[in-house]
Amino acid sequence: MQCPACSSALSPVEAAPGLIIDWCQSGCRGLWFDNLELQQIDETHEHPHSPILAGERELPTGTAPSRKARQCPRCETVTLFRHHFSVKREILVDSCPQCGGHWLDAGELAQIRSEFKNAAAREDAAMKEIEQNLEPFLRERDQKNASRSIRKSRLLPLVEWVVNRMEG
Repeated sequence: MQCPACSSALSPVEAAPGLIIDWCQSGCRGLWFDNLELQQIDETHEHPHSPILAGERELPTGTAPSRKARQCPRCETVTLFRHHFSVKREILVDSCPQCGGHWLDAGELAQIRSEFKNAAAREDAAMKEIEQNLEPFLRERDQKNASRSIRKSRLLPLVEWVVNRMEG
């Protein structure tokens, strides 16, 4: 496979026991994670002595990763999309919409690992973000429902009167 950032060859490396990822060891030092591999090493307590943790932090001199559109090294013809890794919106990563793999530039794995203490903290932050984003919508919906209830309570006697007149 070819590096999506600098086109160097990616080398398979054992990031943790049983976890083989692809590393641009001779180029920009970026990392390719196939679908669900990143979740096996994205927290500080997971495989703290992984050989890639030291090596991926250092960007070789004169090797700045390109920000051109990147192609998935696995799918080859699919363009990776760039997005924030978490609700903190501090780290941008590239992901493949087809195979679910992730490309991390040098240093991004260390940033991801230090972002949250554990999965529970990551989930709490996500829930808070969802609640904050939904709160205005829910408040507006509740106000509309309250307004409808008031209208219904005002109209109910009129409807009952009409029904009684029609029956009677």
